[in-house]
Amino acid sequence: MANNYYLEYSRLSHRSKSFSRIGVKVWNSIPLELRRISKQKLKKLMHENLLNLLQEQDDYVAINMIISNFSN
Repeated sequence: MANNYYLEYSRLSHRSKSFSRIGVKVWNSIPLELRRISKQKLKKLMHENLLNLLQEQDDYVAINMIISNFSN
């Protein structure tokens, strides 16, 4: 397990949308090389990528498009 957090099983469906569960899913989906850089560099990289993505689009940008943009 490359620095992944454990996602605890829950049989309650409303808990699947909680911040702690979504946070674990997001963290585990971030490439390992991005997890290893400093917080300041990661913040700058995310800011630049988001601004570039929003400049390219003229309309609403879905979250799955934003996530796929960072994983490339």
